[in-house]
Amino acid sequence: MCVGCGARRPQAALSRLTVTADGQPVLDRAVRSPGRGAYLCGPGCLAGAVKRKAFQRAFRGRVQVLESEALAAALRTVKSTATSEEIVAPPPHVDLL
Repeated sequence: MCVGCGARRPQAALSRLTVTADGQPVLDRAVRSPGRGAYLCGPGCLAGAVKRKAFQRAFRGRVQVLESEALAAALRTVKSTATSEEIVAPPPHVDLL
């Protein structure tokens, strides 16, 4: 679920953010960083998340510094490299029974 707009989408369609040791949310491109993660649809939802203080809730108060411009630029690069086929549908489910 996107912390900015509240939309429920497949996890592959969202960008995962984690918080660094110094309290800065950063983009987790590999989706492998340890700890709590927060998800955004894209750079458009960043402003809503900041306004609603969603990062403080998602990271349980660990956010100290929020460089929203750098974060927005990183989100724009992720969404510009993704194709619509990657975002639209999750892989099909195969029932083995």
